[in-house]
Amino acid sequence: SYYKKLIKLCKLLPKNQQIDVLNQIRNEFRLNLNENNNDNIKKLIEKASSSISYLKIITPRTRQPKGGITTITFGDKTDNNGRKATSNWTGNNLDPDSVSRHNHSLKRAGFMNNSHAK
Repeated sequence: SYYKKLIKLCKLLPKNQQIDVLNQIRNEFRLNLNENNNDNIKKLIEKASSSISYLKIITPRTRQPKGGITTITFGDKTDNNGRKATSNWTGNNLDPDSVSRHNHSLKRAGFMNNSHAK
């Protein structure tokens, strides 16, 4: 609904603007709660849609995590939340991407397989 969208966008605004905008949204919807005229309802829907567009423009964007890319750091470095970075790939097992890259490099260099040595 338009009301839910407006409230959600309002909560993304800076704290000093939230209260005023939230009160304005609530008051506008309460004033027109019992509207029955179809023409007026269409105008109110257009106004709400316009308000949603405006709030989308002025609302600061939240940072989205990068999809599909993971940066792994070792040693004493920590991420933004203070957690030490870890990796599934240690000296006990092999990273499948590294193995694939290694095999591709061997084929490219001319070492197709070692069947001739057996």
